[in-house]
Amino acid sequence: MSSFFDKLRMTLFDKLRVTFFDKLRMTLFDKLRMTFFDKLRVTFFDKLRVTFFDKLRMTLFDKLRVTLFDRLKGNFKKI
Repeated sequence: MSSFFDKLRMTLFDKLRVTFFDKLRMTLFDKLRMTFFDKLRVTFFDKLRVTFFDKLRMTLFDKLRVTLFDRLKGNFKKI
């Protein structure tokens, strides 16, 4: 008697687990991953890239460009 119910439990619940929970995992968590983490990546990391790296580029390279070309321009004026 116990073997019949064990087999029934194994087959029925394993099939239910495989179909229902895998579908739930595929739909719910993939949608959550797609919406939440993609929005987080788009908003947070793009803002970080835009603000931090653009400021770094603006300050560092503009200072380098200003000093280098002003010195070159100053040397040409002396000639």
